[in-house]
Amino acid sequence: MGKLNDKKLKLAIDRTKDLPPLPKAISKMLAVVNDEHSAAKDLADVISKDPAFTAKVLRIVNSAFYGFSEKISTVTHAVVILGYQNIKDMALGLSVFEILNKKADGAVLDKDRFWQHSLGCASAARLIADYVNYPVPEEAFVAGLLHDVGKIVFDLYLGKDFCKVIDFVKNEGMGMLDAEEKVFGINHTQLGEQVAGKWNLPRTLKAAIRYHHQPLSSKGLGVFDQGIISIIYLADIFCKLKGVGFGGDEVIREIDSNVWSMFNLSDSSSLRIILQIDQEVRKAYSLYGLSEKVGFIEGDEVFKGENSAKRILLIEEKLSPINICWLALSAEGYYVKRVDLENFDFNILDLDFNLVLTDSEKIKKDLTVAGISIPLAKVDKYQGSNGEDFLVSTRPRDFVKNIRELLEKEGGNKQIPRLNETLV
Repeated sequence: MGKLNDKKLKLAIDRTKDLPPLPKAISKMLAVVNDEHSAAKDLADVISKDPAFTAKVLRIVNSAFYGFSEKISTVTHAVVILGYQNIKDMALGLSVFEILNKKADGAVLDKDRFWQHSLGCASAARLIADYVNYPVPEEAFVAGLLHDVGKIVFDLYLGKDFCKVIDFVKNEGMGMLDAEEKVFGINHTQLGEQVAGKWNLPRTLKAAIRYHHQPLSSKGLGVFDQGIISIIYLADIFCKLKGVGFGGDEVIREIDSNVWSMFNLSDSSSLRIILQIDQEVRKAYSLYGLSEKVGFIEGDEVFKGENSAKRILLIEEKLSPINICWLALSAEGYYVKRVDLENFDFNILDLDFNLVLTDSEKIKKDLTVAGISIPLAKVDKYQGSNGEDFLVSTRPRDFVKNIRELLEKEGGNKQIPRLNETLV
């Protein structure tokens, strides 16, 4: 990630001078919540003095997102039910969303898909926060919602130049960070941090916005900050795996296995969280007024039913703490068995696999010599990252599509080809 260019950052901020402030009611609410001597009645009084804000809070607490069986009709009851922090976090997130979810001449981002991705990250972050016992799950939700705020500000206020960013992503295969730095000299995490500062957002939200692409490399941050940053880092990856909306590119880069280790996330627990994301997103749609179309690839559920009959063996040089290809395929319903090369046993092939995937140069020769007739494919040919190391750069949706097409091709043959006749 490039060094922060102070001059260009100032220029970008200056060009966003028309960015409106947060509503006064939000500022007053933050002051009350941050006052250790305040009580629930103080917060309720601040909210109740603003009719529009009152309606917003009641809309939040009565939404399908929380699913309370009885309607809550007073702000005081809402504050008691949800608590200080939850009211603050959810009202703050909704207010920022309403400010930024507006049309602008020259905007190039698909707003619906952008906010679907953001809401997906919010939902995934809340799930991860629950799993790792993060003390404020709603704060994780809002951090996920706002993590890419810099992108939407680029699009709204620097749209002409942002078109160049999108062009680099689409036509040259660059990731958003690299393209932004090429065009602006800064990226959306740096701009987003400045916007968060202008709005006086809580420190933890600013940290998540600034460092969600580099969770454990940021210095001078406390353990609590590192926790929320790492949660958003994972949530962003999980949503790209699921194809929830579109945040500008589909590249997963710089996989940090230390984050998985920090949270003690296993393959199975990661997959359980990923498979719950779409359900959680749907709960939040009515709250944010978004379309209920989740934004997954077309025919997703149909494909999952067909995919469940396919069995894939993934042979790795060494089992990694997290394998993006395994998660991407498993999230689409495929049965994927992981095994490392050192412990590979030919007897496992008796389980009738439809395809062998590997990152090993050695395995093709060994299987060919053994006369195994199961189709074999090298992961790096199908992971969609322009020949880059798939542990560094993966386009999971492209990977899933490529493997699906390969399986359809192999399954359509009357006679399964021998290994030396397959695509490798």
